[in-house]
Amino acid sequence: MKILLAIDGSSCSEAVVEAVAGRTWSPDTRVRIITVVETPFVPVSEKEGYYAQFQETTEKAAHNKGQAVIDKAVAAILSGENKALRITAKVLKGSPAQIILYEAEQWDADLIFVGSHGYTAAEQAYLGSVSQVVATHAKCSVEIVRRKKSSESEVSPEVK
Repeated sequence: MKILLAIDGSSCSEAVVEAVAGRTWSPDTRVRIITVVETPFVPVSEKEGYYAQFQETTEKAAHNKGQAVIDKAVAAILSGENKALRITAKVLKGSPAQIILYEAEQWDADLIFVGSHGYTAAEQAYLGSVSQVVATHAKCSVEIVRRKKSSESEVSPEVK
């Protein structure tokens, strides 16, 4: 089985990692963890001097943050019962929903795990949530994981 785990560091993303880490997978299961970073748009005419330096600095910071999110997820998954899972991971750049769908298709994923909410408020406002776009357009099964607060104010994952 090939599982694409799309995360962004949000609390729902942490619930996705917990959901994958908490299950027992067959030894031949492969997990690809991705995080997609969005960087500010800088017009081509402005891609020199200050603007170029700004974009380069912003992209590097976003990549480093994405790598930290991935490193934490890999450690969480391998700390459980799934130490033998074959995990690959990468930070990608672009529109999260589009990149997740593209990566799932190119890698021929059997299952995509995404959180119900993430950090990309602008994309949610204009295009709908990333999870909704992925669920309606993916060519494989999609599991959307949400984080639901319990009555004791603890946070626990819930699968939608």
